[in-house]
Amino acid sequence: MTDYVIVDQCPAGIEETEFEKILAEVNPARDFSRTPIFQVLLNMHSFDDQNLPLPELSVTRVHSTEINSLYDMTLYFVESTDEAQLSLVYNADLFTAGRMTEFMWQFQSILEQMISDPDRPLEAFTLVTPSARLYLPDPQQPLDAKWEGPVWSRLEHHAHQQGEAIAMVSPGETWTYQELGFRSNQLANFLLENSVQPGDVVAIYAHRSASLVWALVGIFKAGAAFVLLDPAYPTQRLIDILQSAKPKAWLQIEAAGELAEELTDNVEAQVANCHLVLPGLASAVELGLLADYSDKDPEIVVGPDDLAYVAFTSGTTGEPKGIVGTHGPLSHFLNWHIEKFSFNESDRFSMLSGLSHDPLLRDIFAPLWAGATLCIPEPGEIFMLYVNIQVNNAGFSVTGTTQ
Repeated sequence: MTDYVIVDQCPAGIEETEFEKILAEVNPARDFSRTPIFQVLLNMHSFDDQNLPLPELSVTRVHSTEINSLYDMTLYFVESTDEAQLSLVYNADLFTAGRMTEFMWQFQSILEQMISDPDRPLEAFTLVTPSARLYLPDPQQPLDAKWEGPVWSRLEHHAHQQGEAIAMVSPGETWTYQELGFRSNQLANFLLENSVQPGDVVAIYAHRSASLVWALVGIFKAGAAFVLLDPAYPTQRLIDILQSAKPKAWLQIEAAGELAEELTDNVEAQVANCHLVLPGLASAVELGLLADYSDKDPEIVVGPDDLAYVAFTSGTTGEPKGIVGTHGPLSHFLNWHIEKFSFNESDRFSMLSGLSHDPLLRDIFAPLWAGATLCIPEPGEIFMLYVNIQVNNAGFSVTGTTQ
């Protein structure tokens, strides 16, 4: 991006050019949500208060009390004989008053640092104000390195201590902690006996259901990592994810539906040996699915730095990129989350996050960590909940149905 400097009074030898002429020459792509070329303006008024001599008239400068925001942010700097006055005008649709107040405190803090130590290197200045320091963690302090164990270790504890407690409720089925423990052990042993090694990636053709939780816990117990494929995404994106993640096994949630032909061809070419379709609990019981595999925990040991999952960026800059996540941060967050908000076995949690978003791990594993119950609504129910919240917050009341 090219920077343009526009001045009111040009030094000798520099030609003065109107902004409109620069705009016409550059001809940038127009976006009605913002001004072209720049959105932040520092307007310096460094002139003396001069009286305009007019016969038989006295002239007084009048400052307007109503200032429109022509740009996203404009900082007016008015210098007089013995003081300088700053005025900030901003677009209230983009910024809150609190954020702009903190911005001005940051500006004042920077000026104070410059005055107190003008020879300090630029990178040594800080934007952290005293008020912000009360809320922000100190990046120089070491993080708590305590390892709380993998997420399924708490699930196993609950399966032994409160096996008949309800772990999950989804439309048409209920899972106890004991049921989830046994069936995830069977899945883990199935993966291990079909050439999946600790640290390998397992792909899940996902659907918002209890069987998805079954798949995730089973993969973790095998010491493997998961990558989720959302059926709502374009087929080519799912193929790109497969080619990048190189999974060693393929789990398909039955409720996710059939695969597109092109995706099927890629799955068969890349994941040749280990395929499994996971139905709902009732069908799994009726079919005796995985009955030949042990329901004992394989007791695979993982550490905080071992791979837990691979998530992919939205791809707004071009090709989506895989981001690896490890077990340590997940367990660290869950332990803090449960303690911070005092969750316990009597609480109920909802799975509301999208399949490809990080909060999905919080939605699923926070209740299992606390020994509580995970409630999984239908996608249509989530949509109506979102609409009702938005409309009710706006002061309206509506009733509607989904197709």
